[in-house]
Amino acid sequence: MDNRAQVLLPDAQFITAPTARKDVVVLVIGEAARADRFSALGYARETNPFTASYNLTVFPAGLACSTNTISSTACILTHEGRDASARTVFEPLPNYLKRHGVATIFRSNNSGPPPIDVDLYQNRADILASCASEFCPEGGSDALLNRQLGDLIEQTEGARVFVTLHQTGSHGPAYYSKYPKEFEHFTPVCETVQVSRCSQEALDNAYDNTIRYTDSLIADLIAQLDALNDINAALIYVSDHGQSLGEDGFYLHGAPNAIAPKAQREVPFLVWMSEGFAEARGLTAQAILRPETHPHDFPFHSVMGASGLRSEIYKPEFDIFTLYDK
Repeated sequence: MDNRAQVLLPDAQFITAPTARKDVVVLVIGEAARADRFSALGYARETNPFTASYNLTVFPAGLACSTNTISSTACILTHEGRDASARTVFEPLPNYLKRHGVATIFRSNNSGPPPIDVDLYQNRADILASCASEFCPEGGSDALLNRQLGDLIEQTEGARVFVTLHQTGSHGPAYYSKYPKEFEHFTPVCETVQVSRCSQEALDNAYDNTIRYTDSLIADLIAQLDALNDINAALIYVSDHGQSLGEDGFYLHGAPNAIAPKAQREVPFLVWMSEGFAEARGLTAQAILRPETHPHDFPFHSVMGASGLRSEIYKPEFDIFTLYDK
């Protein structure tokens, strides 16, 4: 699959100029984060305390196109969205943007995306190597993806920048290993990969800690982006799929869509816009909300829209940064 030839998408044109010295969009692809464990979406536990002070747009929970990472990242990164095959041969979003002159960065602490061709690709080992002689985030956690990202964006040449961060997130079964010890807020936790042997309380605690940790990383990214001078920025967070925690005998993920419980398919979709980004486009956090969320259809077309890029494949109904008549 890594060697499959890609079909190039139709050439596109920029219909608007950048709205600042740099227009930046960061797409965070979460892992196994189920929507009903986000306090921002009504969960009783406070799993989103770090982003609570930011003006986030929290979309209603929506269905992931599948329950596995390879299929879902294909959906997220292609113009086909939920109609994409895991073996899609179409040019993915980062490649498409790079071909049109957008500076592209891809940082991964996971696996499964289609073949990526970007200006800068960094996996966990690459980032760890760059900080070998100084502080490195503990245990190769997702904090690696955030490491000095603001500085990297500042140093990147080009008026338009697109960053993809692919997290390991809440992937099981070793939930206890997905966050530093200081983020063990809910206790006791399940500390084995044999999760069916843990109490429901301990399993829930370990999983909820992963969501809370992810929330801290989103807040850190927003703070880094917000601190950049003369840069208009937006951040999109979407999970690839959800996760079962023992309900009806299901654990983890990967069930066929026909029988998959909603815990494996309902995912969060969150958006943050800098003040400059929103003002330049005449948007507000409330205005971009949609009554129905298509979490794996939105990213491709929204990033095209934010970049002022248009071609025959662009679908305005899936561009959250365009006030589409809905």
